[in-house]
Amino acid sequence: GYWNDEPRTATQFVHAVCPDSHQIQRWYRTGDMGCYWPDGTLEFLGRKDNQVKVGGHRIELGEIDAALNRIQGVRHGVTLATELAGSRDKQLECVVVLEGTTLCSQLKSDPRLPQDYATLFEMQPNTDIEDTGSQVADFLSWHLLQTLPNSLQSQPLAKLAQSYGVCAPYLELFKQWWQLLCSRGQATTEQQGAEHYYQLVSQSSVQPQTSALCTNFSQVSPLLQQIITGQAAPSVILETDLAPEVMLFKTPAFQALLSHTIKAISSLAEQLCRPIVLIETEARSGLLAQHICSALGPEKVYYYALDSSLSFTQRAAQRLQRFSHVTIQHGSLTHLDTLVGQADVVLLNNVLHRQTNPIDYLQHSTRLLKPEAMLLVNEMASLPEASLISAQVLQQAPTLLSDQQLATHFELAKLYLQHEALATEQRLYVLRNQRVLLSPDSSQLSAKLSSLLPAYMVPKRFTFVESLPLTTNGKVDRKALMESTRDTSRQQEQSQPVRTTKEQIVAQVWQALFHRSDLQADSDFFLIGGDSLLATRCMGELRKQGYQADLTALFSHPTLSQFAASLIEMTADESSPLAPLVAQPSRRFLPFPMTEVQQAYWVGRQSGFALGEISSQFFIEFRAEQLDVERFNQAMNRLIQRHDMLRAVVRDHQQQVLIQVPAFTLTCHLLDDIDGFQANALRDALAHQVKNSALWPLFTVEAVSASHGEARIFVNLDNMMLDGLSMQIFFSELQALYHNPDLVLEELAITFRDYVEWQQQAVTEQTRSTAKKYWLQRLADLPAPPALPLQSDPNQIHKPKFIRAAGSLSPQEWQALKKLAARHQVTPSALLINAYASVLSAWSDQQALTLNLTLFDRPDVHPNIGQIMGDFTTLLLLAWQPDQHWLASLQRLQHQLVNDLKHSQVSAVWVMRELARQQQRTSATMPVVFTSALGTSERDFLSDSGWLKPVGGLSQTPQVWLDHQVYESSGQLCLNWDAVEELLPQPLLEQMFSQYLSLLQTLATQPESWSQPLNLLVPAPQGVTRLIPSPSKLDNHEAILPPVGGDPVTILTIREQFQQIVNVPISERENFFDAGANSLQLVQLHAALHSLAMPLSVTDLFAYPSPALLAAWLSKAEKVDSSNEALKSRQQRVSDRKANRRQRATSSPHID
Repeated sequence: GYWNDEPRTATQFVHAVCPDSHQIQRWYRTGDMGCYWPDGTLEFLGRKDNQVKVGGHRIELGEIDAALNRIQGVRHGVTLATELAGSRDKQLECVVVLEGTTLCSQLKSDPRLPQDYATLFEMQPNTDIEDTGSQVADFLSWHLLQTLPNSLQSQPLAKLAQSYGVCAPYLELFKQWWQLLCSRGQATTEQQGAEHYYQLVSQSSVQPQTSALCTNFSQVSPLLQQIITGQAAPSVILETDLAPEVMLFKTPAFQALLSHTIKAISSLAEQLCRPIVLIETEARSGLLAQHICSALGPEKVYYYALDSSLSFTQRAAQRLQRFSHVTIQHGSLTHLDTLVGQADVVLLNNVLHRQTNPIDYLQHSTRLLKPEAMLLVNEMASLPEASLISAQVLQQAPTLLSDQQLATHFELAKLYLQHEALATEQRLYVLRNQRVLLSPDSSQLSAKLSSLLPAYMVPKRFTFVESLPLTTNGKVDRKALMESTRDTSRQQEQSQPVRTTKEQIVAQVWQALFHRSDLQADSDFFLIGGDSLLATRCMGELRKQGYQADLTALFSHPTLSQFAASLIEMTADESSPLAPLVAQPSRRFLPFPMTEVQQAYWVGRQSGFALGEISSQFFIEFRAEQLDVERFNQAMNRLIQRHDMLRAVVRDHQQQVLIQVPAFTLTCHLLDDIDGFQANALRDALAHQVKNSALWPLFTVEAVSASHGEARIFVNLDNMMLDGLSMQIFFSELQALYHNPDLVLEELAITFRDYVEWQQQAVTEQTRSTAKKYWLQRLADLPAPPALPLQSDPNQIHKPKFIRAAGSLSPQEWQALKKLAARHQVTPSALLINAYASVLSAWSDQQALTLNLTLFDRPDVHPNIGQIMGDFTTLLLLAWQPDQHWLASLQRLQHQLVNDLKHSQVSAVWVMRELARQQQRTSATMPVVFTSALGTSERDFLSDSGWLKPVGGLSQTPQVWLDHQVYESSGQLCLNWDAVEELLPQPLLEQMFSQYLSLLQTLATQPESWSQPLNLLVPAPQGVTRLIPSPSKLDNHEAILPPVGGDPVTILTIREQFQQIVNVPISERENFFDAGANSLQLVQLHAALHSLAMPLSVTDLFAYPSPALLAAWLSKAEKVDSSNEALKSRQQRVSDRKANRRQRATSSPHID
């Protein structure tokens, strides 16, 4: 019976009396079913528990098994009844172990495969590749300076090794370090007897953290010493930037080959009209897989990352978890039966030289390939210098395979070499699989079963395996078979729901930001549409919930669960939210201060400044099929009454909302030809007008119309009063009120004035101090603005005229670009900035540059904050440094942008002022601007689907050379470049813009281009003429900072006037801005001093920003004026004498 199971024993064992012996016998119920025929035949009908009902037929699975196992070529077969996916219905499925090749057929290659894989690759990658050996030498020089005493003195190698603490296995490597330094001119050597002496040549060294090869050399330096001295295991290097996989990946040679490889894979997928299956063996931590899967989405590739190391597999799983088109698998190459014959491409990245039997490894690799499929072998031709601080720290220098050895291995593995690419230390071999592949043919087996069984008993699905699972007593384990043959959709890991409190908080915030409720623990911030503006808002919302969040953490760990884990719960004091914005209607019409950006706009439009005497404005032209002037006036007047900033003016250096203004009446010019000369002249005049900011209105709206009703409407809005979102509100509400005059809009509870007063109290002095400290440290490394091919000297231009180059990306291109950005975990705005900077760099004299970013950030401190008009603009300086390839440059820029945004509490206006002080210049300008309206509003900005159809426009800003504006409209990405015509005239501007637009289209349509070297993707133009601006007198150090020694009376007068205007005292040598003045107050101070007969220009106060310096400049200027007057007097006397002589000559008698 059954042990300790009496009920089962009683059921399975039966007692009966034998009819012959009349003795009680014990029978066992086996579950087998049979039929006893009259002639004594006993027919076995299978087991009772193997009967199933499929399609209305009751079927004995054993009967199918019996027929299956009678077929030649079947070693063993078992039939199962499996459930269909998403249904309770069943289907028959056979699991079969074959014997021999009787039931196999030869696999055919895909007819769409190219005959020669070389056609997918460029003839030869770029060989003009940056030398990384100098970067390694820079690091080693710096490293040894930090770790070796007296390294600048000549010492024997043995003594240097002893001082460093080198353990025996690394003595040879230590010697190679010095040999590299000597070959690079960073050290010298001499032989004294049998010993070699070495010394470093100088203490100067490139800052190691700025190297493109490694971003944190200064952090890994101590760890490297611990390994070389035996204090740490060599394997710890695998967790750092010195890991061989990471170092190899960053070498320009590898990047060059990778770029061509990705392009080839993309082209192959296009030819096959399907995603290709790519298998990478020994994929390590998945770094290469991450790069390829970021560049090529699921429409191009399905990636298998395999590795024999469980540790590497786990790291790869973490790195690649956000990709839906990647499978990570642990195991050796000999145990991958499920992938045999599945790969379109197998990738061996520097694997073969690490194998004890490369031929055997190649043969196992080819088993994974489909017929005629591609094998990519990337191998090092020589050890790069980077291996001295990476691979050779892990192990002794590996033995590399020669070209001849590899050629022999390929031939033995039946691989045909179709293309070979070389890039300094790296070689890429493109091979074609020539093995004949046999595959089990389910159609043959089905046909043979059909001759033995009725149609309803023939299985619909066959699964071929190497062996069947068995139970402990040797029977087929049907339960295990059922588990292994379930539908693959059931095997896929389901998304994990949010669970922890922090995850729930983040999910709530993201639901509000993205307006979606389907968030899971693995939801990716970028893949669901995140950008830098939403990231900033996310930080604020989490703070309201009592959690401190870091922008850097969000960008580096964008999945919901990972980001949530980084949150820190704040204390009651820390978590106090921003003070709410409280409306103050009683103060609504009182003057209030201008923001720092508004001040910059106002000062810039004054005379005396280069590129000044213009207003900061946005001009747009619309077409309307019919224009009802009365209805338009009514809509405009409702807007003006609704929004205070449409009634604002600037008086006495403050802004003020007028209580009442005259009714708006549209000036409509009736012309026979609305496209004629008169209409266009009016358009040009309005596009470049400068209005008096003290007089209302600061905006202009005029129209020209014809008798048939069609009209051109010109709108000019002042950026000093309205930011980008305000303009969206303006046009959106104008059209809504025009269409529906009775429309009731939500009442606005706050005004822009309320916001300005709130803002002055919201940012704490501690926060502002931290931000200032950050930017003061950044000043030393801040590159200059782009050195563009200017055609005139900016310092000599006044009242500049702007021109525009414009274009757009189609909705399909824009969606593709955003999708790729999300895949690479970068924001669309960062992508566009990187493209803009890359093109500007190509056209500039220097590579690195700084851009001026316009930000529209409205903190969520009131429900109406996004509905009011005003200038909420802040400016941010962003440094751009090129990297080896496009994606690396983009990731570097986004990292910088995130750090800068965390310290945006001080404006770029303040940063530029500090930069000017450090450089001892009158001012520091960053005149190349990027303005993005992406994500600022859900409104469709300037859509052509409405009544007003935009047909053109122009923006202008004082002291700006070039401004790039970006916004979405009707699904398109609209791109404008507005530039000073004298600086960047046509066709130069259009040439630059065309390269930018072409770059974006390439990035959208060719994902493989993201890995291309930057100089190939954005080549520098040839033969560009440029004017080198003549140095201004204000660029002269002596002119800016004259010797202090001004007249004491003048100094006192300046101090008194300063205190009267700014309401704070100032010492003789104290900086005007440090004492508390702003730009507007310096303009006021200039007017006051000028009224006292001091011959100063407004720029002099910025050039000589203290009472003593300004007085000294005045003394010097007066002496120059006096000498000039004396010179003029002498010149006048000489001129008078000459005139007298001429007069005497003409009055003398004429003599023949």
